[in-house]
Amino acid sequence: MKVNLNHPNFNIDRTRQADHQKPAGSEFKDLLHKSISQQSVEKTADKATLHPMSVGGTHLSIRNDPAIQATLDRMDGFLDVLDRYRSGLANSQMTLKDLDPLLQQIDAEKEQLSVMNKQLPEGNPLKPILEEALITATLEVVKFNRGDYV
Repeated sequence: MKVNLNHPNFNIDRTRQADHQKPAGSEFKDLLHKSISQQSVEKTADKATLHPMSVGGTHLSIRNDPAIQATLDRMDGFLDVLDRYRSGLANSQMTLKDLDPLLQQIDAEKEQLSVMNKQLPEGNPLKPILEEALITATLEVVKFNRGDYV
């Protein structure tokens, strides 16, 4: 199909196109290079260089309390048991009977941590973490006993 530019429906203002001239330096690549150079200058001006060792670590003040330290130690062991349980579930060589002792250990640890959780004050930052771990353990015990992994 041939396009006929002289057709009456194809109305182009040829005088406007002839009068249109590009302003100096307005080509796309010129504008792009100008924009990129401005951005790189802004980025280098905004960056403050910090040595990685200049940033200090955070210190938890709750570690000074022996009761909280005991709770942290107990939670650490509890999370290790949960991790062994997770690894056992992923291992196709282990049967559910092999996992039962781990589940019993999770249940016993859960009960002891529940008592420790009740002793923690309400504003303690460790309390929500401990509650999440207890919820996870409770769900795993329920799933196992319900037969979800059969």
